[in-house]
Amino acid sequence: MADSNGNRFAIEASCTSKTIVNDASKGYLDDDDRKALKERGIALEKLQYGTSIKPEVLIGTDILPTMFAAGEVIPLANNRVILPTRFGPILFGGLGSPGRKPSITCTATTDTRPVDLEKLWTMESGVEEFHGPSKTEKKSVNDKVVEQFEKDIRFSPEGYVIKLPWKTDGTKEELPDNRPIAFKRLFATLKKYKNNEWVMEKYKETIEDQLKKGVIEEVDLDLPPTGDAVLSHHPVITLSEHKTTKLRIVYDGSAHHVGKPSLNSALHQGPTILPSLVGQLLRFRFGTIAIIADVDYSRWQ
Repeated sequence: MADSNGNRFAIEASCTSKTIVNDASKGYLDDDDRKALKERGIALEKLQYGTSIKPEVLIGTDILPTMFAAGEVIPLANNRVILPTRFGPILFGGLGSPGRKPSITCTATTDTRPVDLEKLWTMESGVEEFHGPSKTEKKSVNDKVVEQFEKDIRFSPEGYVIKLPWKTDGTKEELPDNRPIAFKRLFATLKKYKNNEWVMEKYKETIEDQLKKGVIEEVDLDLPPTGDAVLSHHPVITLSEHKTTKLRIVYDGSAHHVGKPSLNSALHQGPTILPSLVGQLLRFRFGTIAIIADVDYSRWQ
């Protein structure tokens, strides 16, 4: 074949009966494009946006200008161009769409609370919001919590009894009736495991065992809300190293209504009484035999 300058070259063409490209939509020229073409005396086929045509010949854009170009490229708006060819002017570039204009969206997030990382950390840990140096204030509050703990603790036939370490910042008085949350959690759990007989049976056994031992007490639904916190609960199922499945029930003290405090947020966290992890790891290496105990059972001894 020969290009527009008379130079001859060879190209490879393939013919196939298979569909290698879907129908193509005709392009759209806006008023500015049509005005620019009219000024140059160029008349294109009437373009109807949304109509489709079936391509019959595919020609690479690297070959088309070389083979059929008959003039200089005419730039249009929206990154499109008109290429004059032996067959007439051809539109190149994006198809465009009628009435489509660039849009700019700006999203702003406003938080009226000061972004204080130290405050966020103390809120996450459940510790009182301190107004002085964090360590000093934390130690002062924890010392008061321990002092009150030692005053309130008493021994009964059932074991040691202690009051909950309530905060004195008014959070306790803001605690709402959270029975609706507990109901929703219960319904969700029943819906999830109602067809699992093993889970339902183990759940029942665990609840009855904890009721018998006095770990939990039943809520009387016939009585109006008394201000007591009702704990939501759900099962946690694990597979032990002996390939036996275990189920335990977790009581959620952090569940709360939107914008309202939870039970955990109304209680002091208290000082950490666990030994240093570094010390534990070092002592673990000294002995020949390591012994562990299940907290669930050791607390009843």
